Amino acid sequence: MRMAASTRPGSHDRSDNPPTSDSSPERPHSDQAERYRLMAKEVRGAAEEMHDMVSRQTLKRIADDYERLAVRSERRVRGTPISPGSRGHR
Repeated sequence: MRMAASTRPGSHDRSDNPPTSDSSPERPHSDQAERYRLMAKEVRGAAEEMHDMVSRQTLKRIADDYERLAVRSERRVRGTPISPGSRGHR
């Protein structure tokens, strides 16, 4: 009897098909940075619609975090080392 594969996103049984998740840490994909930047743009748009300043600032910080993730993703694809304390700034 075969055991069920993990239900964790991006996980898979190594004997089956490769993972379909583009966010797999074993195989960074070049379009991941583009997707993080798209998320940042969407979150910034939502922030502009907020009337509450605390909510607006929170969403802007989240958008900045997505931008940092994009930079880190690009570095990973290029093979540039990322230090553990790096915030992903250019």
